[in-house]
Amino acid sequence: MRIMGITGWGAPPIGFVTGIIFLVLFGEIQVITGLSITPVYTLLITALIPVSIWIWRFKKGCSVSIQILPALLLGVFTALIVAFLYSANLLNLSPDSYRYAQIGSLIESGNIDVAQPSLLLKRQIAVPMMHASANLSDKLFLTSITPILSLSAAAILAWICRKGLETVHDESLITKVLPITAAMLLLTNQFFVLNAFYVNGHILYAVLLLLIAGCFWLYAGEADVSRTALTTIPLIAIPALVITRPEAPLHIGLTLAPVLVSDHFSRKLKAGLLTALNVSVIVWYGFLWCKFSAADEVVPVSVSGLFSLGIAGFIFTAVLFTKPWEKLSSRLLPALEIFLWLVFLIAALKNQEMFIISISAAVNNVVFGLGLWGYSLIVLGVLFIGVLLFTKTPILIFLRYPVTTFIPMALISAFLRGHPYRVGPFDSFNRMCLHIVPITILFITASAISKHLNGRNRYLL
Repeated sequence: MRIMGITGWGAPPIGFVTGIIFLVLFGEIQVITGLSITPVYTLLITALIPVSIWIWRFKKGCSVSIQILPALLLGVFTALIVAFLYSANLLNLSPDSYRYAQIGSLIESGNIDVAQPSLLLKRQIAVPMMHASANLSDKLFLTSITPILSLSAAAILAWICRKGLETVHDESLITKVLPITAAMLLLTNQFFVLNAFYVNGHILYAVLLLLIAGCFWLYAGEADVSRTALTTIPLIAIPALVITRPEAPLHIGLTLAPVLVSDHFSRKLKAGLLTALNVSVIVWYGFLWCKFSAADEVVPVSVSGLFSLGIAGFIFTAVLFTKPWEKLSSRLLPALEIFLWLVFLIAALKNQEMFIISISAAVNNVVFGLGLWGYSLIVLGVLFIGVLLFTKTPILIFLRYPVTTFIPMALISAFLRGHPYRVGPFDSFNRMCLHIVPITILFITASAISKHLNGRNRYLL
C-alpha cells in the first residue's frame, strides 16, 4: 500500500482486499495453467509479495518504518475478531455455500479438473479460492474472512468518502461526520449484515465494484490520493471481479463506460483498463470453453458470447484512438442506457409471463420486505433520485452510472437465464442488489462536494 501511496487508516482495509485480489488471481493462474493448485503455494506467494517489496524498498534506502503501536493494536484486534468468529461459528449456509465449498475442496486436493464446467460457470472461482485453504485444517469454510471483508468494505467506503470530501472541506466537521455516516448506513443495513455471515460472492463483488468506481471518482475529482494507487487498484480489481460472478464482465464494462468518454483520463489509461477487462474475460471464458468442449457438452451462449465480447473489446480499444470516437463518445452513455431498457422492454413483450413474475417478485422483496431489506432500499432509492435530480456535478457520473445501468442489466438477466426471479431473500435479483448498495451510499454522500467541482464533461449528467 505504501508503494502505491496509500497511508493512514485506509491502508489496512484496502491492503486486506488487495491481498484477497492477489490470492484469487494467483489461484486462477494455477487452475488455468495446471500448475500445483494447493492453496499452500497460493497463500505463500500472496504473503511473499509484500515481504519482498518491503525488503526491496529497504535495500533501496526508502522509508520502510512501521508504527509499532498501531500495527500491534491492529494485529491484536484482528486476532480477537478471528478468534471470536471461529468460536461463535456465525456463518449462514445454504446449498449454494456447499457448491462453493465443493470447488474449494477440489482446488485444495488438486482435482479441479473433475469439476463440472457448469458448476465453475455459475459459481466462478473467486469465492472458492478464498475458502480453499480451510480444507488444510479439515474445514470447508474460513469463518472470519467474509465478516472481515464486510468490515473492510465499510472502512473503504468511509475512506473514499473522506478523501473526496477533503478536496472541498479540508478538515471541517463534514469530512468526519459524512464518512462515518456512510459506513454506518452500510453496517446497519439488515441484508448487508446477513450476507456478512453468508458464504457467497456478493460482498466481494460489492467491495471490488466500490473500489473500481470509487477510484475513478477520486481520480476525476483530483483528490489528494496517489495517482498510482487510483490507477493500479482498478487494474488489479477488474480481473478479480471478472471471476467473482457471471454478470461481472458486463457490469464492469458499464462501469468503465464513463471513463472511456471522459477527458479526465488519458487514452493510455483507458486502453489499459479495457485491456485488463478483455484479457481477463478471454482467459477465463476461454478456459471454460475448453472445459465444456473437453466434457463433450454444448458450450453455453454465456461462455461463447462473453469470450467473443472480449475479442471485440480489443477492436473497440483501437477505436479509442480515432477521431470519430471523439465526436461520438458524448452520445455513448445515454444511448447505452436507452439500449439496455429497450432490450428489457423487447424481452418483456416476448415473454410477458416471466416479466410479470420477476417484477412481482422484485416488488415483494424490495417494497414489502420479503427480501429482508426492510425499508433500506426504498430510502436509499429516494435519496439517490433526489441527488440525481438536484445535483449537477459531472464527476458523479462515475458513481451514478454503475447503479442506474445495473437495474436494466439485472432485469435482462432473468430472460437470459430462462428463469424468472422469485420471492424471498435468496432470490438472485434480491441478492444482486447488494452489489450496488455501497456505491449508492457513496453517491449520496458525495453530493456534498457538488458546489465545488464543476467538471468538464457537462453532458455526462
